[in-house]
Amino acid sequence: TDTDRKNLDLQAAAKEAARRNPKPHHAAEGALAVAPIFFNALPKELAQAAITAITRHHTPFTREKNQRYNLETLAGKHVAETVGFVPTETRRKINPAQMKTNQPPNPSFPQLLVNPSQEFGWLAYTLLVRALRRADQTGTSYSTR
Repeated sequence: TDTDRKNLDLQAAAKEAARRNPKPHHAAEGALAVAPIFFNALPKELAQAAITAITRHHTPFTREKNQRYNLETLAGKHVAETVGFVPTETRRKINPAQMKTNQPPNPSFPQLLVNPSQEFGWLAYTLLVRALRRADQTGTSYSTR
């Protein structure tokens, strides 16, 4: 996204637009949607690490909030297409039909996330977050060329 941090009018307009039309907490909902797939295909702490990385991708200090959601109609197709990039042994355990395409807020959502006391899970989380950040930076750099 291009922005001029010195343009106070632009900053004020962006702030007002965000106040009037807040973005949904889409990362947590996306993580919640694929959680059943991850827990079926991956060891528990790795699944928790992946869900946590997705949840906190845009807001690293989010407090496990989630809201009612309905995924777009092609979400299952997108997940099924992505499975082709997963190693064969793990792919056998993946069932895109397990994805939750709509759901009310889930009060037990925080229990799906990894915490620092889980040594393996926390290490996996930090590595996944770093990989996501590098992928974002690389993708963003392509749009600025």
